[in-house]
Amino acid sequence: METDLNICIDELRKYTEKGSQPQSSSSREESYILREVDPNSFYEVEPKEPDARFLSVDASSYPLMRANHWRLGVSRCVYVIVEESNGHWSAAEEGYEDHFFATIAPTQQRPFKIWSKLREYESKVASEQIDQLDAADFCLMDGAAFFGGARNYSLSLYEACRSREVKLLMIPKNSPSLHDGNGRDLLTAISISAEELQGAGRLGRCWVYHPIWEAKRTKDLYGDVSCVKLSPTRSRVFQCDVIDYLVHKGDRGRMIDAISELAALSRDARCDGYPAPLFLAHQLTSIPEAKLVEYLEQLRMRLDEEDLLHFLEKEAETSNFRKQLLGLKHDYEMFEGVEV
Repeated sequence: METDLNICIDELRKYTEKGSQPQSSSSREESYILREVDPNSFYEVEPKEPDARFLSVDASSYPLMRANHWRLGVSRCVYVIVEESNGHWSAAEEGYEDHFFATIAPTQQRPFKIWSKLREYESKVASEQIDQLDAADFCLMDGAAFFGGARNYSLSLYEACRSREVKLLMIPKNSPSLHDGNGRDLLTAISISAEELQGAGRLGRCWVYHPIWEAKRTKDLYGDVSCVKLSPTRSRVFQCDVIDYLVHKGDRGRMIDAISELAALSRDARCDGYPAPLFLAHQLTSIPEAKLVEYLEQLRMRLDEEDLLHFLEKEAETSNFRKQLLGLKHDYEMFEGVEV
């Protein structure tokens, strides 16, 4: 992490000496509107025990110091490889990388820069593990299927998965960019329509709605935006971006087979219908408080050595009176409006 810390120091020195110019905020993903749910776009999925390995990657972010115009944080990026052994599915391999990183931006623009940095870390970690996978295997990412550019996953990750024909599925935990025709939550509208079809005996307990939006219609989007219900006993649904080469020329057979295999690993009661491999990766992104305190002290010592600590602590004190009122000691105890 020494290299990360050096980069942080350089960025903060530029900030303390020259300040920063506010930039207009923009979301990483555009909004997608589906004006009417089409019953013919539902496809029943029957959970099918896979003969595959599942690579899942996720990252967390914690603030260590922050003020109105900057944030110093630490990230933990995790990979987990899940496979079946002797009739039981378990994590065969796991690992993580921790990174310091600085975000020079006011609070309303900060989430997009943080997402960009996490996508960079996730792309790197996933790419390093792709050689362990074959055509029957899966790569699962917690985010939309945007590749290339500053705020997206790397194109090298997409190309590595495509060259090995790995089943790349992107399943965000939340999808605020999806709307129905009246600006309400689209996944809820799709879920309610599915319940009506199930009540009429026209749809099973697991399904995929495809497509909400096709990859070819949006720049940098490499997967068809879809909705899935993966657990037969849970009501929760998720966005699932199906990578374009799994639905080449409109063939949905490979997509349905892939989601059927994923559904078999989405029945763990702890996960509430979310794929268990991604659930495990998310759980491992948690950084223990003792480690966060250690990282904070490491950061403060280095800033002090570089004669930056006094200035930055004064800015942090000026902007963090709410933390004082709440009786909190550390910035990582404060809620941030950044979903990761």
